[in-house]
Amino acid sequence: MIETQTVQSVADPMAIDEGGRKIFLLTDAGLTVVDMGQAPLSVGHLGSAQPVSGGTIQLRGSGFDSTTTVSVDSTPVIQLWWTRIRLPYRCRR
Repeated sequence: MIETQTVQSVADPMAIDEGGRKIFLLTDAGLTVVDMGQAPLSVGHLGSAQPVSGGTIQLRGSGFDSTTTVSVDSTPVIQLWWTRIRLPYRCRR
């Protein structure tokens, strides 16, 4: 059964979680949570515009997992750890 809801006419009726997976809406039925499943891979922020040898860069975005890889000037960098929204890497020396 599909239930129709109307988004409320307020200043900010929608919010998205930091992982990009859930959308929260204020509707005539109350708070509605829409689970989008897997967030698409996207980069929203690069922590260092000019990475140096041995330095750390940090990517923020969505859809990251343990198999995500990053290269700087075609050289793979070392993944330190990961979350759905954050990937810190150390540039090779």
